Amino acid sequence: MIAAFLSLVKVRSGFTVISFDIFDTLITRKTVFSTGTFLIVQKRLEREKLDVDRCFIDNFFDLRISAENSARILAKGDAKDEVCIEDIYDELADKTGLAPATADAIKSMEMEAERDNIVPCMKNIEKLKRYHEKGERIVLISDMYLDSATLRRILCSIDSVFEKIPIYVSSEYGVTKSDGKLYQLVQKVEKTESSNWVHYGDNREADILIPRLMGIAAYLSRIPELEEWELKIADRCNVKYNLDLQVFLGMARYVRQTRKLDVNTKIGLSIGGMALYPYACWILRRCGELNINRLYFIARDGYIIKAVTDRIIKNQGLDVATSYFYGSRMAWKDDGRYSNKKNLIFQYIQQEIDFSDENFAFVDVQGTGETFNAFAALLGTFIEQPCRIFYYDLFKKRKLDNCKTYSFFTNNECAMCESVCRAPHDITIGYRRKNGKIVPVLDSDDREKWSRCGIRDFTRGTILFADYMSKYVNEIEQINVENQQLAIEAMAYIKNPSSKMVMDYFAEIPHGNAEKEAGYTFAPKLSYTDFFKIFLYRTDESIETFYHGSDLEYSLKRTNLMEEKFLNWCRKENFKGLGNCIHRWKQYKRQGEKVKRRKLPKIILYGAGDNGKKLFHQISLYDSGSIVAWVDIKKDIYVGKGYPVKSVKNIFLKEYDYLVLTMRNHEIRDSLRHMLQQAGIRGDKILTIDQYTKYVLEGKKQEE
Repeated sequence: MIAAFLSLVKVRSGFTVISFDIFDTLITRKTVFSTGTFLIVQKRLEREKLDVDRCFIDNFFDLRISAENSARILAKGDAKDEVCIEDIYDELADKTGLAPATADAIKSMEMEAERDNIVPCMKNIEKLKRYHEKGERIVLISDMYLDSATLRRILCSIDSVFEKIPIYVSSEYGVTKSDGKLYQLVQKVEKTESSNWVHYGDNREADILIPRLMGIAAYLSRIPELEEWELKIADRCNVKYNLDLQVFLGMARYVRQTRKLDVNTKIGLSIGGMALYPYACWILRRCGELNINRLYFIARDGYIIKAVTDRIIKNQGLDVATSYFYGSRMAWKDDGRYSNKKNLIFQYIQQEIDFSDENFAFVDVQGTGETFNAFAALLGTFIEQPCRIFYYDLFKKRKLDNCKTYSFFTNNECAMCESVCRAPHDITIGYRRKNGKIVPVLDSDDREKWSRCGIRDFTRGTILFADYMSKYVNEIEQINVENQQLAIEAMAYIKNPSSKMVMDYFAEIPHGNAEKEAGYTFAPKLSYTDFFKIFLYRTDESIETFYHGSDLEYSLKRTNLMEEKFLNWCRKENFKGLGNCIHRWKQYKRQGEKVKRRKLPKIILYGAGDNGKKLFHQISLYDSGSIVAWVDIKKDIYVGKGYPVKSVKNIFLKEYDYLVLTMRNHEIRDSLRHMLQQAGIRGDKILTIDQYTKYVLEGKKQEE
C-alpha cells in the first residue's frame, strides 16, 4: 500500500528520469530463446560463400555460445563485468582459427539476424511514447553485448521515437544492471535522485529487485512462460536446436504477451496454429505452382483452414480468392430422392463456383477421397479436366478417376484432424431454395452448444497465430513455415495430451453423425456407472448402447486414480463371480434366451514397445486368455526385463484369429505387413492396434 501511494505521488509530481529495459520489455525476439538468433545465423551460413568449413557451419550454434562464455570468463579475469560482441568474435576466431575478415562478416550477419528476429512490445512502446509526449526525461538501459548504435538501429526500425533517446548499454560501460553499477552510472550522468526515478523491465532481479534496493520505483513487465503443452512438445522436438519450433512457440508466446487470452484461445494459438498453419502455407505455395487463384473450402472441416488461409492471403497480399462451400457425404449421397436432390446440388454448384476457367481447387482435411470423387463427377458437366482438391491427410483405398488429389500427409493417421478442424455449426444435410438462392440445410441451428464447448475461442486463437506469423515471420527466410514434422507433433500431442486443459477441450467437442451429434461429444467423462455398464455389465450389446462418444480410449485417459482402480476392478470381474452372476441374471431376464458373452478372439501381439506393453496390460485385465502369444524380434531384451515375450516363429506355430501389429510408425508397420503376407499370413487376419481397439475391444462394426 505504501509503495502504491508513493508511486501515485511520483506520477503526479513528475519524474526526473523514466527508464526502460530494452529486450523483452520494448522489443522481444520471434524465437522463444535469445539464442535462436544463432540458429538463424547458422542457417544463413549454409548459403553464404565464406571461408569456413562444413564442420564450423554445422556446429556454429554451440561454438557461438561457447565463445561468449569464454569471453565472459576472460573479462572477469580483467576485472570487467561485461563483454561486447567484438570480444565474443575475437574469442570465436581464436578458438576456431577464423580469419579476421571472416569473423567480421559473421559478426555483421549476426547483427542483421538480430534485427530481423525482433518484434515490438507495443504496450510498453505506447507507454514510453505517452511519457515522451509529456516531456519526461526518458532513457533506455540494457545488459547486452551489442553496442548502443546497433540497438538504436533496431529500435528505430520499429518507431522513430527512439532516434534521440539516450541508451546506456552494459557492453559500452563494462558494468551491468544485475550488480546495480549501471544504474549508479546512469544516476550520475543524468544527475537524478533515486526518489525521482521509475524503471520498467522484465527481469525480476536486474529490473526489479536491484533498483528497488536503490530506492528506484521499479515495475515488472511480464513476459509469459511457455504453456504446459508447449513445454512437452518443445522437449520432444529438442527445441534448443529447432529453429522452426523456436519461431512457432516464440510467436505464440508473443501473442500472449500482447493480448489477454482465455485457455481455449491459448490452446488454439499454439496447438491449433502449429497443426494448421503449415497446411495453409503449403496450400498457398501449391496454388502458385499450379496456377490456382480460387479456393473452395468444403464444410465443415474447411472452416478453420479457410480462416487461417484468409489471414495469410491478406497479410501477404496474395492473389487468391476463397469461398466456403457447404457440403457433406450426407448432402451429396443418393438416398432414393436423388433426381430432385441432384437438381438442387447442380444449382448450388452453378451458384457458388466460378467456372470461367479451371484455375480453381477445393480444400478438405481428411478422408479417402471417395465422397469428393463422386461429387467431382457432377462437376464434370462444367469442366473437362478432373477437379483438383487439397487434403491434409489422405488415405486412398482405390483409384479416384474424377479428381486430382494433393495431400499434405499420406496415411500418417492424424486421428484428431476432425476435432482440430471442427466448425462452429452443424453438418450440411441438403439444400433448399430461399429468396431466389440455393442455401444449405444444416442438421440443426443449435449454436449454443458450439459456444459451450469453446470452439469459437479455439478458432480465434488459431487465427491470431496465423495473423502474427504471416505479418512478422516473412523476413526470416530460413523458417520452414510448411514444417510437416511440427504439424505431426501437434497432432500427436492432441491424441495423447499431458495437459488436462487440452484433453478436456478436445474431449468435449460435439462429435458424431447427423443422427446423434446433438447428444454426443468426442470423449465424454465417464462416471462409475459408465465403467460398470461398459466393462462389467455389457455382454452382447454394442458399445454405443452405453457409450455416447466417439473415442472410448480418449475418455479413459480422463480418469483419475480412484476411477482407474474401479475400472480395472470391473475388467477383472468381467469373467469371474460377479460377471457370471450378471450373465445368468440377464439370461433369466430374457426368459432363457442365451446371452452371448463378449469373449475376445484369440490374438498374437506383435511388438513389445510402449504400445505393445500398454495393449498387453489392457487385454490381460479384460480377457487374458485371448492372448495366444506376445512376440517381438528382440525377444531376449524383453524377457530379460521380465516380460513374457516369445520368438517371432510362434506366429507360424500357434492358432489364432488375429495378428495385431502394435507399432504406430506406418512405414514400419506396412513393411512388416507386406513381409508377413509374403510369408503366407492372410491380410484380413492382420490388424493395426487402432483396428483391434475399435473393432474388437470396443465392438464396433467394420466398414465394408
